[in-house]
Amino acid sequence: MVNQKYTTEKLTKLFTENSNYLQNQLMFGGMQLMLIEFLKKWMKDQLEGFFGSFKGLDKNGECLYLVEEKYSYLFKKNIDGHPFDKQLQWFVEKGAINEDEGVYLSAMRHRRNEVGHELIRLITDDKRQELIWEECKAIANLLFKMDNWWFRQIDVPTGLLSDHEEITEEDLENGSSVAINILLNFVERVNPETNK
Repeated sequence: MVNQKYTTEKLTKLFTENSNYLQNQLMFGGMQLMLIEFLKKWMKDQLEGFFGSFKGLDKNGECLYLVEEKYSYLFKKNIDGHPFDKQLQWFVEKGAINEDEGVYLSAMRHRRNEVGHELIRLITDDKRQELIWEECKAIANLLFKMDNWWFRQIDVPTGLLSDHEEITEEDLENGSSVAINILLNFVERVNPETNK
């Protein structure tokens, strides 16, 4: 039997008077969940819209697309992997993000699963990596990078925005990016731990 010393640093932080540890872990975990779920939906929606033909709206008002068979692999979970990773690889291959950024986002999807299913262990077990604000910022920055790439490389060249003569950097943020930026800025304003 291996005798491992059990440490309680995280539990000590959790119960220390005036500690913001629990609040930060819940906030950072919630932000990571939101950002990865947003990225998953954004990639799926962009690629379905690009490779598919519009079928209509579902009961929630979401667009439905009929995707050609040769691109359907991007949306199916099978032995070749999760749709998130296949879609992410498509963006890497097209140059929206580099290979290291793709690997990072894939790792963050797995981290998201850990946050979603084992948050109490992340918060209390010293052997688990603590949730940090920098992870949230990195995910958001890569999402913005991909969104801006899509805008420049897909929306503009395909004529989606042909009514606009000149587009500035300020014009690149779409409504979703603005909402995420507002939320990130709010968290940074109310939580001093994010500015260290």
